[in-house]
Amino acid sequence: AEPAEPAQPPGAGARPRRRARPETESPGAAGQGEPEESAPPEPRVAGVHVVQGGTEHVDAERIDLVQGGITSADANSLNVRVGAIGRVRAEDVAVRIGAIGLARAESIAVELGSVGLAIGGDVAVRQGIASTVIGNRVELHQAAARTVIGNNVTVRGPSGAFLLLARRVDGDVRTVVDWRVGLAFAVAFGLAAGLVGGRRGGPGRRSGGRG
Repeated sequence: AEPAEPAQPPGAGARPRRRARPETESPGAAGQGEPEESAPPEPRVAGVHVVQGGTEHVDAERIDLVQGGITSADANSLNVRVGAIGRVRAEDVAVRIGAIGLARAESIAVELGSVGLAIGGDVAVRQGIASTVIGNRVELHQAAARTVIGNNVTVRGPSGAFLLLARRVDGDVRTVVDWRVGLAFAVAFGLAAGLVGGRRGGPGRRSGGRG
């Protein structure tokens, strides 16, 4: 009889097993379900000059408009020379030979121009025309206005207003309706103060981003 072959230990003839490799995460898989970080606000443009042209909207620290037109604007300082703007929110607005539909600012000065509605702390119209002026201090210098509502109103030169509501008037002004009665002034100036206060607390004061 042939001698028996020695028995092999269990598993001696089996192929060695490969160790499983750790699964790698696909790009973006690790961040699934996590909120994406919002991009920081874009820095505000320092200055924009519009010369002999027009645009829809401008948002900048300073805007200079010369012989052009802007539909709407937000700025700290706006200067218009022979131009027109539909509406503007700013700290300081100066217009010379131009027109503005709606202006809300701390200081508004219109010379040789016109404004539809001006709401501000200091509003001055010199040799111009205004539809409605609402402000803490209002100055009319050889100007005409339909409605003037203010705390202190100063009139220089031949000026006129259809309706004047003021606590104090310095100078001579031709009016069709002159109401300086306490109740009428309280209602009108209360509305004006609310509008001006809303401007001061709104996006006009910009320290970081746009409000």
